[in-house]
Amino acid sequence: MDPGHPDAAEYIRNMYVSVAKNYDVDGIQFDRVRYTDFNPVGGPSNWGYNPTALERYRAETGATGTPLPGDPQWSAWRMQQVTNLVRETALAVKAVKPDVSVNAATITYGAGPANETEWLRSRPYNEVLQDWVTWVREGYLDVNVMMNYKRDFVPVQALWFDQWNQFASSLQAVAPDVHQVSGTAIYLNDQVSSVNQIWKTRQAGLSGWAGYSYRTPDKDVNAGTRTKEQVLPELAARLAGEGGPFEREVRWDRPNPAKLRAVSGQITAASGPLGSRVVRLLDGSGQEVARTQTDGQGRYGFMRLPHGPVQVEVGGVTSEKFTPLPRQVTMLSPSRCPEPAVDQDEACPRGTLHLCRSAPFGADSRQVHTESTVPGLDSAR
Repeated sequence: MDPGHPDAAEYIRNMYVSVAKNYDVDGIQFDRVRYTDFNPVGGPSNWGYNPTALERYRAETGATGTPLPGDPQWSAWRMQQVTNLVRETALAVKAVKPDVSVNAATITYGAGPANETEWLRSRPYNEVLQDWVTWVREGYLDVNVMMNYKRDFVPVQALWFDQWNQFASSLQAVAPDVHQVSGTAIYLNDQVSSVNQIWKTRQAGLSGWAGYSYRTPDKDVNAGTRTKEQVLPELAARLAGEGGPFEREVRWDRPNPAKLRAVSGQITAASGPLGSRVVRLLDGSGQEVARTQTDGQGRYGFMRLPHGPVQVEVGGVTSEKFTPLPRQVTMLSPSRCPEPAVDQDEACPRGTLHLCRSAPFGADSRQVHTESTVPGLDSAR
């Protein structure tokens, strides 16, 4: 499903929200949340050319014709659609149950980057348009599970495995509340190699390890020379037996809802596109602390807001100051952008932003509604 198509993105978002709302789950996890494979190594991505996405792209950017796969603007637009999907799903799930963990299985093709500048040249970023570093930095994820699928007995792949672990470890300094997990391909490795990768993950200082998959617990099962029933007891003994990496039980806790401070909003427009409009988060002194873009439905949001009052600005229209409460997603009621504009930094020349503070999940569901018209601007509802 193409995240550039608003109906597809909406369907995926609602699917996760339905699970969180109707079932007692510890978390939800994205998989294949990217543009698909079968691209040249290193990119560009050849996907996303459905008519609806192309029409949106032209309307939101002012571009004409059909872009080439390597067109930088087209690649950036598609990447943003994936990020929008992750953000909006995370906000919607947290609005339902703040302590549900939002996780993603993320790509680590090829060599790992040494830093965030090299990340911009990495295969995941350019080949499948998955910017999971932004998801980590902006707090859209609680757990980042790298699909660090490398063969430990192949020297170059063992090097790549360590490089991705080191890169993920470096992100813990900038996003300490996001757990970094190295997901290994136990189906590609012998049991000794899988255990070795766990020890290397620990040495890198990551939050945890995951093994894929239970159905194929080592390369012999994957090759069909042994059965899962033969291998699983052996692997379990190596992992949790005396001297193994999980000899002692490890506790995992759901996210602390007290750390949740988030805001979610949506714009409407008399005409012109809803997507790709720049939204800025301002602190109490009016300084920008974050920015994002609206999705195809006009939605936007920010996770893990700073303490104290903040404001939201959409194209020069600024909300009143408000202080996000912990344990919930503060909902801004829709603001109208009455005039179209290709320059998205000036996308909403006048209007009103309304604040609608919703009660946390499980509390009184009534809402306290306040609104503020930006001085000197026409009110449009």
